[in-house]
Amino acid sequence: RLMTEWRMTRGIEEQTKAFLEGFNSVVPLEWLKYFDERELELMLCGMQEIDVEDWQRNTIYRHYTRSSKQILWFWQ
Repeated sequence: RLMTEWRMTRGIEEQTKAFLEGFNSVVPLEWLKYFDERELELMLCGMQEIDVEDWQRNTIYRHYTRSSKQILWFWQ
């Protein structure tokens, strides 16, 4: 039992601390209470499927239009 406790807690303190510091730099730890596991996964990993039509509807073009040949090539 003591060996298990040491391996699961004390033996990985430095690694856990480093992980939490890095994670906190992406998502402040105090924010975790506001998200469930699915929302957190979406925030960290993004959507698993890319909806190209959604991208096309919501793209803001600068110095180009939706019908510019470069844009048409891009979306092909």
